[in-house]
Amino acid sequence: MSLLEYCIREDLNKSAPRVMSVLRPLRLVIENYPEGKTEELEAVNNPEDPGMGSRKVPFSKVLYIEQDDFREDPPKQFFRLAPGREVRLRYAYFITCIGVVKDEHTGEIVELRCTYDPATRGGDAPDGRKVKATLHWVSAGHALEAEVRLYDYLFARQHPGKKTEISRQT
Repeated sequence: MSLLEYCIREDLNKSAPRVMSVLRPLRLVIENYPEGKTEELEAVNNPEDPGMGSRKVPFSKVLYIEQDDFREDPPKQFFRLAPGREVRLRYAYFITCIGVVKDEHTGEIVELRCTYDPATRGGDAPDGRKVKATLHWVSAGHALEAEVRLYDYLFARQHPGKKTEISRQT
């Protein structure tokens, strides 16, 4: 199964166009981004094949990121977004988390407050600073709803055709 997955991944890596999606959205508001402004940023369709061209991706004040890309109290080896931490938004800007908004009844995180560095458009800092993570995102006002089907292994055992012996006590 691992070899099959590897071969499929290698083939798709060379031939499939890329898009960004968010399956478990967490709202992110960029406080210092102009209200009502939308930019179109350039995103490559496939980094393995420049011949596939590029596309425009809308960027705005309110975005969605994956819930798994944020931790309020991150473990030591967690390099994605956390309070006070700076990360790169793919094809966009560096952002820093400056606040967390929680549901007052459940305590669940419902929104992140961030700032962006306008000098980092395209994902690089002119002053040379580095970030350890790049996150996928979508503009909330331009997001499209989609049905996503996640598949897992079909069989629970590595060799499903093999019979297993059942020991019996008499």
